Amino acid sequence: MSLRNLPHLDDGTLLEIDEAMDLYTRRFDLGLARLAELIGLMHDMGKATRRFEAYLSGKLAVSPHHHAPAGAIYAYRRWFLRSEADACARATAQIVMLCIFGHHAGLSDCLDPNGWSPLLNGLETEAASVHVNEAIAWFLENVADADRLDALFEGACREFDTLFPDLPKRGSRMDAALGLVCRLLLSILVDADRWDAACLEYEENPFASSDHAPDWNALLNTFENYRKTHLNCTEGVDRIRGEISDACFEKALSAPGVYSLSVPTGGGKTYSSLRYALRHAAHNGHSRIFYIIPYNTILDQNAKDIREALDNYGQNENKHHCMARRMVERGGRREAERFAEA
Repeated sequence: MSLRNLPHLDDGTLLEIDEAMDLYTRRFDLGLARLAELIGLMHDMGKATRRFEAYLSGKLAVSPHHHAPAGAIYAYRRWFLRSEADACARATAQIVMLCIFGHHAGLSDCLDPNGWSPLLNGLETEAASVHVNEAIAWFLENVADADRLDALFEGACREFDTLFPDLPKRGSRMDAALGLVCRLLLSILVDADRWDAACLEYEENPFASSDHAPDWNALLNTFENYRKTHLNCTEGVDRIRGEISDACFEKALSAPGVYSLSVPTGGGKTYSSLRYALRHAAHNGHSRIFYIIPYNTILDQNAKDIREALDNYGQNENKHHCMARRMVERGGRREAERFAEA
């Protein structure tokens, strides 16, 4: 086989995905850049077989085998099972295994109440049918050799040890934290994978993102003008709403963190939180503001109010109702690729 015959597994495509994961983790200062890079690089290792080549070239109508297990099996055999592996190395390898094995099907259980491992059983069951040795051999020769993968893994272990220095003690809190890290990395992998595939289809550069931060100060100025002309903050309940809004406005200069606003219904939370968010985003250099609301009716009403207050800014934005179909109907097909199973 040659790289030319595997357009979905060439070094450039895989490097785009591992670079995208690296950028995600650096942007959010997760301290897991090497681990993310390793997962992104290895996730499609299982496509490097002759039968999968035939499928990608159109000679087979359906996929001949699952491609996700191969990279996970490699991580299990090379890093998890090695005799000198400590708790940190095994936990790092397990994260790699889970993310790669689950990047299409979702995370597997590591252990069930009866002491049986669905993850390991799945890897063992798939090992023969996915031509894992063929895939691994081609990948190591053509994409990344064992030394490079080992170096990335060692770097990932150092990151993990820094993030979880008390890992050998393990407890419920530690297990919960590990689970969250695993889910975060899987989410990053799935997003990077789908985004890269979408950009390939539309012949666009996945790194030439249109994700530029709005001019938050200009939007804040627009909203302040709206408050003066539409919101009476001088009498009765409106005065109280104005005081709440002013408190949020002052708090917006605080460092990023978790804050709560406990206000009764009708207290002006929508506009107060918007005022806070605009100033906070401008002050801290954020690129996005998310409103996460449990009911579609409230989401639609808030979107309408915010759009009006910002002079119809973002009138073509996508409101995600956990249904990609809504976005496609509104012309946001390329963005919908990133939320296909939200």
